Amino acid sequence: ILAALFGFALIGGAEKMKPRDERVAQALAAAGIAAVYGALFSAVALYGMISKVAAGGGAMALTAFAIGVSLRHGILVAALAFVGGFASPAIIGSETPNTPVLFGYLLAIAAGTLAVIRHRGWWSLGWGVLAGGALWTCAWMIMLPSDHVAAGPFELHWVGAFLVAVAGLFVWAAW
Repeated sequence: ILAALFGFALIGGAEKMKPRDERVAQALAAAGIAAVYGALFSAVALYGMISKVAAGGGAMALTAFAIGVSLRHGILVAALAFVGGFASPAIIGSETPNTPVLFGYLLAIAAGTLAVIRHRGWWSLGWGVLAGGALWTCAWMIMLPSDHVAAGPFELHWVGAFLVAVAGLFVWAAW
């Protein structure tokens, strides 16, 4: 709780510092976002203070908040937002993997990041979105049980829909 409060205090300090020095304000905002992500990840993965479901919702809300903060404080905060967003499912985890929820969440992160890229012209962040989508797709394929047909329905269509949607978002962002 103290780490989260510290992170939000850093973000508040960034707001006060912005008129005086934008670089320091950006560093404070980035450090604040990193601290809040750290607090969330610690609360769920280390201490079990919140459920994984609540942590997933918190990660999505935090990523949306961080993307909003990046519009005011710059590309470094946006990079932390999408890295934290893409890393959240790996850190938070789940007892029962849910392919539609995972790839729906990743699509929301990609859409938010690509909206910021389109709005601000931070095209270098697009490589991170591509890398995150590719890494999660590869990780999902590697983690499939070898007897995936016997284990239950094969959910490849969700992954395919995710990849097509991300491609469509890139077309939209570049249009």
